Amino acid sequence: MALLTTNVHKNKLVNLTTQYVSPQVFLFTNNHTPDYADTFGLYTEPTDGAYAQQPLLAGTISDSSGTAQDVFPMVTFPAMSADLDVYGWGLVDTATGTLIGASLFDGAPLTINAGNIMPLIITYVIGPC
Repeated sequence: MALLTTNVHKNKLVNLTTQYVSPQVFLFTNNHTPDYADTFGLYTEPTDGAYAQQPLLAGTISDSSGTAQDVFPMVTFPAMSADLDVYGWGLVDTATGTLIGASLFDGAPLTINAGNIMPLIITYVIGPC
């Protein structure tokens, strides 16, 4: 599933990393389908001590077959100490604590086995050029 952006933030997504002071990527473990009216409080993050939100670093905008997209460097979540089922990922503006958007993984939940890292590549399609 694609990133579903909340109504509050949809106009800022053209360049995520300049519109937000500190956008962070998070994983969620509850079976929640993202909605436009969601708030960050509706998502449950892993409780494993190794888990931490990861920074979203600046991406590069490219034109692929007439569609502009922002491709971000891979985000890697550290290895967890126990098996973990995750339903999706999201972006939170840590400066304000507000949800930017979230995405449910296809085939959720995904199981991250203990000791394995969780890599995530984010590509945001901006639209036709």
